[in-house]
Amino acid sequence: MSGSLREGSWNQRLLKLAMESVRKMGVEAVEFDLDPVPLYKAPLDADYPPPAKALREAIAGADAVVLTAPEFNSTVPAVMKNVVEWACRQPTVIPGQVFYVMGCTPGRSGSMRMAEHLTSSLESEGGWVMVTPRVLLPHVDQVIGADGSIIDPSVGELIDQAMARLLDTSRRLKA
Repeated sequence: MSGSLREGSWNQRLLKLAMESVRKMGVEAVEFDLDPVPLYKAPLDADYPPPAKALREAIAGADAVVLTAPEFNSTVPAVMKNVVEWACRQPTVIPGQVFYVMGCTPGRSGSMRMAEHLTSSLESEGGWVMVTPRVLLPHVDQVIGADGSIIDPSVGELIDQAMARLLDTSRRLKA
């Protein structure tokens, strides 16, 4: 899931690279579009809208969940915070789920603060969040091309290592 809704955003490109990595390992990878998911508000608790139900089902049914997002105002963008809000409604679908948080920015931060805040939110709700190896890429335009190709081979290796570790951890924790 990408916390950037802009078509062709850096974080959507990063998510596609992660999904390609997982598929190369022979594992099914499904991208979930967050654009149709409405902002959470309590009156909707009585009857979740279909996109929110689909989001919750996707999280609950996944072996692991990969989340990519930029950093907005030194924290998690609203789109990704909305994922947590919907997922933690009762009955929550976060406890026991394995998550991997990654991000990139054209600037210097590499989404570090976003990753810290999102990790904290997920862990506080009982999620297991993989924190290494970190895929937080500053100056992303220097390592991933505008077409989504990898410019710096070490970034591809890092993504492959992260996805392999995520799959291994998910298998071990859910065995």
